Formats: sequence, structure tokens, C-alpha cells
Amino acid sequence: MANTGKQSWRLNDALIVLYFCISLGLNNGFILGGLTAFDQGFLERLDITVAQLKLRDSITLATVGVFAFVTGILVDKLGALRVLILGHALLSASFLILSYAQSIETIYAAQALLGICQLCSGYLVCVIAVSRLLSTGVGLAIGFMMASTSLANGLLPGINTTLIEAVGAQATLQLTALCGLLLILGAVLVMGRKIKVRQDHSDAALQGGPTLGEAVRRADFWAVIILACTSFFVFLGLVTNLPLYAAAPPLNDIGLSSRFFVALFVVSLIAQSVAGWVADRYSLRPIHMAGLLIMLAASIGLALSQTGDSAFVWLLAMGLGWGFNYVFVQISIPARFGGAHLGKIFGIIVVAEALAGAAGPVIFGRSLDLNGNYQSILMISAGLLAMSTAAAALLHRPIQPSLAPAV
Repeated sequence: MANTGKQSWRLNDALIVLYFCISLGLNNGFILGGLTAFDQGFLERLDITVAQLKLRDSITLATVGVFAFVTGILVDKLGALRVLILGHALLSASFLILSYAQSIETIYAAQALLGICQLCSGYLVCVIAVSRLLSTGVGLAIGFMMASTSLANGLLPGINTTLIEAVGAQATLQLTALCGLLLILGAVLVMGRKIKVRQDHSDAALQGGPTLGEAVRRADFWAVIILACTSFFVFLGLVTNLPLYAAAPPLNDIGLSSRFFVALFVVSLIAQSVAGWVADRYSLRPIHMAGLLIMLAASIGLALSQTGDSAFVWLLAMGLGWGFNYVFVQISIPARFGGAHLGKIFGIIVVAEALAGAAGPVIFGRSLDLNGNYQSILMISAGLLAMSTAAAALLHRPIQPSLAPAV
């Protein structure tokens, strides 16, 4: 049964949510959408293929897969604040390294660090922290956090492109490194006392919930994994290749890429904000399935698009479907598996998701190298999204994020 109770935050809670929105938005925005602004420069300066460059993104996600379970354990043992600070420190170090990179191997090394960063200051830590720090309105908070990533991914490619033209790629990368340090300061000032107070409480609030062994024997655990893996593969492969999709036949206009990013992420932002509100009130299975079917139709539409206007419309649809799907998947994890072992369970899910996502950028890029366009991989993506829709149908119990445990 959906929670229909009144959702309200105190000022302290609102500041926590605001910080996590900024932190998660910038963290994911810098690593995903924002980094694509440097693609053309890397391709020209290093004389590498698209597949070689996109292996960069796969390395990041493979690192996420390797270290996700360990990160979940660290969150359970050390708390969110310490792990979050480590992540932002790695964000600064990685972009500083990228600013001086003269070889593809150096880029790969920096991307591996960004993989650990994406764990320590990404949605794994942020979703767990919010589910433990808030006793009400958890779904709304997670929706806002996911929306912030869409906002950042929609704006940062254009902002970075403007900065590159104004001050150069190296200075732009170094400004990003500085932002990571500012996020550390924000974590200490805004979150430090609140997290300490909550973590000084009795461990009773963390009792209960399934163990890792119990979770893997449940059908909803595997449904969440299928949903996360298939949808993340499709969306991340598309996002990291979006400028090259615009430049490839039949569109042949890289200038469309900024417009495409805005279409994808603005609609996603709106959908994610609404999804968080819906998640605190209604049964999600039919809405979730509808969102996935919209993504499926959009994938086919993008494969068949012959004009920029047609692709733009289908990217709006993709953003709408992705916005609902992404929030519902994230909310379902603490809602279904919250308790003393949430970090470990979440870590296993992220391992599977990251391994699937790691294949997305390179396989999408390889499809362009082999076929000269993205039509084939987009049609394959539609088939994967059909699997996602079937998995959503298995999520028979309603999601109740406001019942996630707090510490």
C-alpha cells in the first residue's frame, strides 16, 4: 500500500537534501555528460578511435563493478560522511590528472579513479545516506537527487564547451577539480553535525531487514538487477555517444548535440522530480512499466530517425521514460532491503549494474565504427528494454520509501 501520509522536512533536513542534490548532480554531471565535451579534443590530440576513447567510460564503470561491494561495506561500517569526502577528493585528483594527460593510458588511469569516485560520492552512498538520515519524504528526496543529475548532465556539456572555447580544455578540467574540493567543504559544514548526531543513536534502528543471503533468494532482488542492468546499459551507452550520434549519418550535424542533451535531461529532470512525489503515495508497477515502454519506443524511434527534429522528439520520450525508471529503481532498493545489510546488498546491485553499464559506451561506439551509424545497437537496446518491462511486472509489492530505516 502506498504511503499517503504528509511529507514534511525540517530546515535541517531540507539542507541535507539540498546538499545531496548539489553533490550528486555535480559528481555525476562532471563524470558523465560533462566529460563528453572533451571528446573531440581527445580524439584529435591523441589520434585514437572512438572505441578506444569510449573504453574510457567502460573502465570507469568496470571499476565501479569491482569496488561497489567494498564501498557498501565501508558505508555500513564508517558512515556516509567519511566515504563521501573520499569520493570528492578522488574527483579532484582525477580531473587534475586529466588536465595534464598526454596519452590514452593516462586517461584510462584517471577514469579508474573516477570509478571509485562514482561509488564513494555517487548515488550508492547518497541514496543510503538519505534513507538513513530522513524519517519522512525519502521518495521525494531521492527523486530530487536523481533530477539534479539530469539537470547537471543537461547543462554541463554546454557549460564545458563554452569554458573550453574561453579558457581552454586544461583550465576547464582544473576548474572541475576545484569544485571537488568545494564539495568536501560543503559536506563538512552542512552534513557533519547532522550525520554524527544520527549515527550516535542506538543501533536498534538498523536492526531487521534481509541479510545478503536472504535478499539473493528473493525474486524482487533479481527483478531490480535486471531493471538496473538493462536500462543503465541503454541509457549510458546513448548519453556517452550522443554527440557522435548527432555527427553520424543520417543526421551529420554535431551542432545538434547540445540541443539533444537539453531535450534528454530537462524532460528527465521533470520526470524524476514527479516520480519522487509519486513514489511516496502510489503503487508504482503500472507507472514503472509504462515508463519502460516509452523508453523502448524511443529507442526504436531514434534508430529510425532521419532528421534532427525527429530525433529530438524521441529523445524527449527517452528522457521521460528514463526519469521515472531511474528513480523507481533507486527507491526500491532501500525500501525493499533496508536494514543493517543495506550497504552490502546495494553494493551487489551496483556491481551488476556497473558491469552492464560498462559495456554500453564501448559497444555503442563499436557499433558506429563497424556500421557507420547507431541503428543496429538502438534496435538491440529496444529488445533489452522489453526485458526490463517484464522485470518491472515482477515487482509485485508496492514501494514504500518512507519506511526505509533511519539511523
